[in-house]
Order: sequence, then C-alpha cells, then structure tokens
Amino acid sequence: MKIYLASSWRNQKQPEVVQVLRAAGHEVYDFRNPAPGNTGFGWRQIDPRPPSEWSTEDYRQILASPRAQEGFALDMHALRTCDACVLLPPCGRSAHLELGWAAGAGKRTLVLCERVDEPELMYLMCSHIAVSIDEAAEWLAGYQRVMAAPVVMDLFEIDEGGESHICAARDHAEALELTGIGIDADDEVTVKRLSKTCELASIEIVDEDGGKSTYAQEILGAEKDGRGRLISSTAW
Repeated sequence: MKIYLASSWRNQKQPEVVQVLRAAGHEVYDFRNPAPGNTGFGWRQIDPRPPSEWSTEDYRQILASPRAQEGFALDMHALRTCDACVLLPPCGRSAHLELGWAAGAGKRTLVLCERVDEPELMYLMCSHIAVSIDEAAEWLAGYQRVMAAPVVMDLFEIDEGGESHICAARDHAEALELTGIGIDADDEVTVKRLSKTCELASIEIVDEDGGKSTYAQEILGAEKDGRGRLISSTAW
C-alpha cells in the first residue's frame, strides 16, 4: 500500500517510522529522500538567508522558483497517488495541510500521536488516531486487507412508478432495502437484475452517535460517497 508520511524535518522519529512501515510491506514516501539522488527540498537551496529576513515579495518569488516548484510537484504527486496519509507530530503547517488535503480527497488518514504537545480538535476528521507505531501498523494492515478484497455484486434497476434507481446488491430484497423502496410502496415496483456485475468500494459510514460500520457501495467514477468516507475503490 502507498503511504504518504507527513511530518517535519525536525521530527527525529520520522526516519524510524519510515523504516517500520516499509518493513511491514508498504511503499512509504519519504520527503527527506523523495527520489533517487534527491535529498529533499530545503529553503536554503533557493535563498541562504533565514526566512525572518525575507520580505513578503521575496517569499512569493521564492515559492515561484523552479526549485520550489519541483519540490512541491514531487510531494503533491506522492500525496495524490497515496492510499493513506499518516501524520507524525510534532510537525508544522505543511504537514497539516497535507493531512487536510488527503482527508478532503477521501483518502484514509491516520494521526500517530505518541505524545500530546498541543490538542487539535480537527483531528476528528481523520479515520483513526493511533497512540503507538504498533497500533498504526496494525490499523494500516487492516485497511490493506479491505483494499485487497473488493466485493463483487450484481447491479439492479428498480422502477417505482416510472422513477428508476440503480444500485448494487446481493439479491432483489437487498436492492429494495438499499434504495429505501419497500414492498408496501404506493406505486408498482419492478426489480430487474442487470447483466453487468461490478466491483464495489468499501464505504465507512459514521452515524449521528459516532458509530462506524462498513458497507459496499457501487463506484461510478471515483466520487466520494456523500454518506461516508471512501476507503477502497476499484474499477468495474
């Protein structure tokens, strides 16, 4: 599984976490060594002065420089193509921007919080908070098992008084249940099994009380389902 590890140059535990996750069989993006022969991006590669001496115009020009654009492109490519994003605090604004982007993109997100430096309420948008590297590795292994075993079901077309619904289900009864159409509907209901089968994505649904459960949901394109967090997706 591809993992984007968001952290800080000042976090001395980052190299250890990279090695632990790689030893578990994951492909881990290391911003310190993002590509062969590349030792990562640093501001001093563009301007040797400390940032406190930059003007705002200096800063804008530095961000527009080819070296900054190259570093940004490497990180963003890894972030867009990852299966999960792991945040390793303590870290700064960039790492938290990366985590927020991943959560908004529907990717699985995990915070590895082995100590509390400063509480952060918005970590609640993440899929999981682990308090040890062993817990993080176990949780990621569970997600990898979900990704490796997509569910295959039939597509059903349900017609209720001229209004058509398409859903994926194991049988006619489940198709009616998933679309919310019961046998006591006012209009005539017909259920047609389509010849095409599809692979489904696993969707994590969070109810109002915070309870979580996982369902299979048909994927048309790569859209995130409005009811929950997309945790696995396959083509059909």
